[in-house]
Amino acid sequence: MKIFISEICGPFYIFSKGNINWSRIPFNDLENKNKIDPQKEKKLISILFNYLDQISSLGFNGVSLDDLAHLVSMPFYSNAIREKLNHYRFFYKKLFSIIKEKKLKIFIKTDFMFYNREIIDYLKIKRIDESSMFRIFIEKAFEEYPELEGIIIRIGECDGVDIVNDFKSKITIKSAKQLNHFLKMIIPIFETYQKKIILRNWTVGINKVGDLIWNEKTLKKSLHSIESKNFFLSMKYGETDFFKGIELSKLINATNHQKIIEFQTRREYEGFGTFPVFVGWDYQSFLKKMKKNKNIVGIWVWPSEGGWCSFKNIFAFIKNKSSIWNELNTYTTINIAKNNWPVKKCIFSFYENFINKKDTKNEKIKFLRIVKLADQVIKNGYYIKEIVKKQIFFNRFRLPPLLFPIWQYVTVNDFIYYISKYLVRKKDLPIKDSLKALRKIKMIKKIAREINLNQNWDYYYDTFYIIFLIRKLIFKEEKNFSFLEQSIKNYEKKYENHFYFIINCQPCLIKSIIFRLIFKIFLRKNKKYHLFHRLVINKLTFFVLRRIFYFFGREKFITNKIGMPVDYFFN
Repeated sequence: MKIFISEICGPFYIFSKGNINWSRIPFNDLENKNKIDPQKEKKLISILFNYLDQISSLGFNGVSLDDLAHLVSMPFYSNAIREKLNHYRFFYKKLFSIIKEKKLKIFIKTDFMFYNREIIDYLKIKRIDESSMFRIFIEKAFEEYPELEGIIIRIGECDGVDIVNDFKSKITIKSAKQLNHFLKMIIPIFETYQKKIILRNWTVGINKVGDLIWNEKTLKKSLHSIESKNFFLSMKYGETDFFKGIELSKLINATNHQKIIEFQTRREYEGFGTFPVFVGWDYQSFLKKMKKNKNIVGIWVWPSEGGWCSFKNIFAFIKNKSSIWNELNTYTTINIAKNNWPVKKCIFSFYENFINKKDTKNEKIKFLRIVKLADQVIKNGYYIKEIVKKQIFFNRFRLPPLLFPIWQYVTVNDFIYYISKYLVRKKDLPIKDSLKALRKIKMIKKIAREINLNQNWDYYYDTFYIIFLIRKLIFKEEKNFSFLEQSIKNYEKKYENHFYFIINCQPCLIKSIIFRLIFKIFLRKNKKYHLFHRLVINKLTFFVLRRIFYFFGREKFITNKIGMPVDYFFN
């Protein structure tokens, strides 16, 4: 491996409040009177300077940040936007200068395609397609910022409904054929300027190209005759999002293109770093399996990005705002990948350098014990093992192995209630596993006191206790919600920052029959599209399922408020 990229958008969120979308820099929170607020810019640059020091000292040699849309201005933009982007140009020039001083390479992220009113009008007036427009953006960026090493492009997801910005992305590419055409149009520009184009195969199941993350046929068709040395494919380690318990993606070995593997070290689906979740043993196993693949040329690590939440102090490498668990995961990941360190050495070294420099060997062993126990807690008390083991597909979307919680929300609506019961046959096991997790958290609290490791261990226990009660509700079919509701109220009063538990289901026999029928017809237990699904089910999803979900309550789906609406998946 020769490329070690760290995401550095984390510091940009220090001014944000409330429920934050950590998937894109909140540019509006940096601005005041149509430009970057000077005081915020000064503070941000100072934090970024120290952050880059940390990233560089860990061994990363590249950084990624948002975004192409704010990097370049166009003559057809309004005066207000052009004036604002001129301020951003000076800011990026200053930031890029600091990054280059640290001897780090710069990669800019973008969606294909981003829009505003002026871009939409320009495309219509000039009668040009988005790919041609995108070529103009790229050329302009390389002309104005020769220090750029390359551009990272996402085509399979777009900005959520909560994004308020001068530019908003939409999913534009709908098929493998379109993606192949798009790549052939823009790769020559990267070759001319000798820059790297990094295409992410991340998709969320929308349109014909929506299975790019797990379908080998779609991937190969998309990359047919793409042979440029400037082209890199960026892939998550699994065939779904950053979850535990999943297998290494088989697509990593499917083509001979240069590949960069993505790793998330602040776990967006597993508490964001508010309690211990360790990735070391998982990532060590993945990296070991990939060692013989000569096409893997690097990794891309996310220490503070991804997901929606309002938690505080969940950054990495920002004084008084960071989680030691996010820092431990980042430290471990880079040292396994770059230095081939064993996990135990990573944990001991981190404890000595970041937690207690006057440590004894006995204390390091106790910290290792905490990390091991925490790994068991998340696998028993957070994930349901029987669901993790299954691969379930709806149309081009692979169901995640974690149905609840999701981000900062633990939602149990009718869909979650019935699909959990449908997928889990041994109903007593999730409850037993939850009790095991709670016992292990008590052990962690005891060991932590012995080494003076101060964390909010009560919050850790109480969160998993509510999840235990929810499992009882689902799998024991308890009809008395009052104890659970009171426990949630007590939890919310006790903690300023906490998970949101939303219980919004009304079990009944008719719903049970309807949902079981839906699951049997529309869900597949393997990747293959059966002829029945191709000819009938895929045509019915938009007309039938959309109406069913509206009937049972569209507003019950959290993604309709803070992400991509669930409606997208019925297209």
